[in-house]
Parts: sequence; C-alpha cells; structure tokens
Amino acid sequence: IIIQIKWLLLLKNGLTTQILIILILSHQLGLKFKIMSSPKITVLMPVYNCEKYLNEAIDSILNQTFKDFEFLIINDGSIDKSLEIIKKYKDNRIKIINNEKNLGIVKTLNRGLKLASGKYIARMDADDISMPERFEKQIEFLEKNTDIVLVGTAFNVINENGKLIEKRILPTSPEEIKKKLIKANILCHPSVMFIKKICSQIGLYDENWQYVEDYDFYFRVANKFKMANLKQVLFSWRVNMFGTCTTRTKIQKEKALKLQLRAISDRQYSSFYYYLIIRSFIINIIPYFLRKFIKKYILKRKLIIEDM
Repeated sequence: IIIQIKWLLLLKNGLTTQILIILILSHQLGLKFKIMSSPKITVLMPVYNCEKYLNEAIDSILNQTFKDFEFLIINDGSIDKSLEIIKKYKDNRIKIINNEKNLGIVKTLNRGLKLASGKYIARMDADDISMPERFEKQIEFLEKNTDIVLVGTAFNVINENGKLIEKRILPTSPEEIKKKLIKANILCHPSVMFIKKICSQIGLYDENWQYVEDYDFYFRVANKFKMANLKQVLFSWRVNMFGTCTTRTKIQKEKALKLQLRAISDRQYSSFYYYLIIRSFIINIIPYFLRKFIKKYILKRKLIIEDM
C-alpha cells in the first residue's frame, strides 16, 4: 500500500490523486464504494386523500419489470391516512415529499419536475394502476423512436371496485395525434412518459390552465415535437361513478375550448378548424334529450326521402 501511495504522490496533487489513493486503500482493505448514478425514470405521483386505492397504485409501480427508477410520491396536504400508508413502504426507490398545505395538482407536479433526476418522467395517479410491463414497453419505444419525446398508452377504464367498464384504444401515430388533438385530449395523462429535458424548451405545467393542464402541455409539446400512444393496454384509469362535479366539468370544457382556439390563433392548425370547434361546441350545449330527438328526426327524414 505504501509503495502505491508514494507512486501516486509523485503525480500532480489534486482531487484525482486523492480519489485514486482512497480507491487503492479501500481495495486493499476489502471496502466497496457504490458509485451513484441518476435513475433512468422519475415516477411522479401526487397524492391527495387517496387512502382507499393508494396501496394498489404504489404496488403497481414497485412491481414494474423495469426497475431503474426513483418514485417521487408527493403528499399534497392529505388529511386522511395517505401519508401513513406511504411511510409503511421501505423500498429505497421511494422518495416522500410532503407539501405543508394543499397546493393543487399543477403546483405539485411542477415541484416534482424540479426535484426529478431521471432522464424520463413517468406520470402516475394515486388511484390508478400501471400494468407490470408499462415502463419497459415505454422505455423501449422511446429509445427506438428517438424523434418522439412523449408516449402514452391504451388503457382500461375501471370503476371504484376495479371492475372493467371499457377499453380505450387511442390514436397511435404522431400525425394522427397532432391532427385529432385540436378536437379532443387524446392522451391519458397518468399513463404518459416523456423526456424531461423538453421542459427546458416548452416550460412546466401552466398554473393558469388548472383542470386542463395536461391538454395545454400536449399542445405545447405538439408545437415542437412528436407524441405517440402505444396500442397495448398498459394502464387502468379509475373513474368516479358519481362523476366530476358539474362546475368543474363546465370549467374544463370552457378552458379546453380556449386552448383549441389558441392553437388555431397561433397557427398550429388552419382556420378551417374554427368551424369544427364551433360545431362541436354548439352540439355539446344542446341538451342530450334534444340532441337525441334531432338525430331521430334526421334519420326519419332520410328514410322518407330514400323511399320516395
């Protein structure tokens, strides 16, 4: 050991020499140093009063076939047993961040993005379920298709008891997604994975677009990059059978319309889409029973004309 150290001291003094001395000594003494590296993925999951489904959500992440990730669980001021449940997990990939008060999902997501150290960001919600191969399939896709920066998945819609309601297969190609995004949000937000560095070019989630922050984010991504969806069902999205409150639904529709009009105004889409958006808006404000009546009337008139 002494000979090796004396030889090293003949080199120019500096940090490199000191590190080499430590490594030689540790090798001789049988010590091991773990070289820390950033995880491939940062899983970002906000939590607010989700005690009923939280174990299932966390377990679905920890049981992923792709293991190289950090799991940022941000407790957003929960007043139920959510934090207590999270703390029971001893997996060293879990990092618990606790908001002193409820900040809302947009601020919480942005806090997580600032703390994330992974190359990729995988979204997750505290009442949903990720299939075991979700991360593996998304990483494989993104690394094979380097022109695409964000990928979602097809998903199952489940009820509060986990019973399947329907399967949703979304548009998969970047071209189809870009074309249809102006009409509707066609990516399942908690299923997406994206390259973190795009945030330095398009920004974080915009707090001005609460309730449609994901839709706004996609428009900004689509303006510079390509997005895709995997055709495989790799996610289960839980819906509240009692439905979202009427006020929130109304705000979501109004803000979504503003985002669509902004996209046309910014020349992401041609002015022709004004017609489609206004048509869709008018249809949506017509009461359901009246829409049903009109549809029946049109079909009846069509049959009469065909018989003439």
